[in-house]
Amino acid sequence: MLSSLKLKAIFFLALLAGHEAARIRETARLSGAALEARKAMERNAGPASKEWRTANHACHWSTLDGGCMGPESGVKYNSSTACAFRYLPLDYLPPASSQGCRFTDAHMLNNGRSKYFQLQARLLNEKAKKFAANCDDASMLNLKCVRRAKHMFRALTFMSKAQDSKFVKSLSEEQKASDKALFEDALDNMKVFAGEEAEYVMMLKDKMKARNKGSLENVQEIVTLLTKLLRPTDASERDEARAAIKEMSQEPEEVTAEDEARQKEIEDNLEARDSEVQELLEKVIPKLDAEAEDSAEAIGKSGNSSALMQNDASLATVDPNPAVTVIKSVIFFVIVMLLIQAVVWGVLFALVHIVSLASLVLAGCVGYDYGKRGDQQISLSGTATCIANVFAWPIKKGASTLKYIFDELAPWVDEEDFQK
Repeated sequence: MLSSLKLKAIFFLALLAGHEAARIRETARLSGAALEARKAMERNAGPASKEWRTANHACHWSTLDGGCMGPESGVKYNSSTACAFRYLPLDYLPPASSQGCRFTDAHMLNNGRSKYFQLQARLLNEKAKKFAANCDDASMLNLKCVRRAKHMFRALTFMSKAQDSKFVKSLSEEQKASDKALFEDALDNMKVFAGEEAEYVMMLKDKMKARNKGSLENVQEIVTLLTKLLRPTDASERDEARAAIKEMSQEPEEVTAEDEARQKEIEDNLEARDSEVQELLEKVIPKLDAEAEDSAEAIGKSGNSSALMQNDASLATVDPNPAVTVIKSVIFFVIVMLLIQAVVWGVLFALVHIVSLASLVLAGCVGYDYGKRGDQQISLSGTATCIANVFAWPIKKGASTLKYIFDELAPWVDEEDFQK
């Protein structure tokens, strides 16, 4: 007869075995669901999605080299140049798949900037339509929606980096008209995520375009008003933004010779310091997407477990889950940048560099500093100060203002990133 101790041991081993069997079944079930989701997305992918996936076939995973490689002119590039592991939820993982290996923004900027700009604009539009149609009530585990949000975010950030005076001059009138229509269409789809404020978002866009005056102040006003409208600290700020948009004139504004001279001075200064802005964009923008962290985590795991999503009517709602907070910030970024692009491509072709500056403002000032702040809140007064300082930078002609902003008002950015 077995002793009592042996019986207990057998009992606990049986429990453990049962638990492990249940865990394996659940893992298999989730893996199967993820596989079906991937297949469904591939079947329903639009032309731009397929073209982007095909382009990235030039990148492949190399376990020997420890990263993504990309052949070009017979030369291999490591993950810091042509290709990088840029994980998106539902990607097949290395070493079995190279799906997460994608072109870097730097590579696309230096090798076919115009071609990739048009491709990313079309991809953005496709994802915005699918996001609006399928993600208005997304659950916490809807990784397809997270994937689409990240696609939109990365497309917009690449296009922000790509736009400079030389690039815009290289575009045909047909390309400009096509891009303008894509931005307008994408914003029209994404406005649903502004909730009851969607009416004011579109009203702001229409009035800004009707002004027909290119100025840095107009873009600053867009960022400030949308921050108050969509991410207010309290209801009074939302009411203030609504009133300002209602009262805003939509009469065309006269552009004086003095205005033109001042705007040219601002644009020339931004163009001269383009490399500094691009450097900051490379360091600040990925923080909101958490691209590096998600990619590193995915390589170390056997399944897709990153990035959660939950949407509600208010982008200002605080959620205890940091991943949800980040996705809401990404959606907010997408809405604001789409509105700015729609206005810039409508009337402000002369001020192309302000798009990069606006991206920097949003990612550095408006993004939740979820890594350092314990309350998951964002200070509107602090954000407003940050916005004012960043937009004042090209007028003051100094990088010290920009460094101050990210040292003092964006504590979630690693301090060493900005030490020379």
